[in-house]
Amino acid sequence: MDPSGSDRQRLLLAAARLAAGDVEAALRDYQAVFDSLEGQMRLDMRTVAQWDLRRLAERTGIGPGLKRAAEFVRAVRA
Repeated sequence: MDPSGSDRQRLLLAAARLAAGDVEAALRDYQAVFDSLEGQMRLDMRTVAQWDLRRLAERTGIGPGLKRAAEFVRAVRA
């Protein structure tokens, strides 16, 4: 995946890195996505990221890395 792609693609890249165990890179990806957004779009992408994290938790379980990512995404504000 291209990290310069769409916001959705960048969220998927973050989730893929998280699934692969690269928590720090995933958190940097999430930070970059949310730093580039404002207002309602930021909140909409937060919802999408939360959905992705729920699906990932169903498949891989809830480990410390996923918890960190979920806490980060949950803290995103407009």
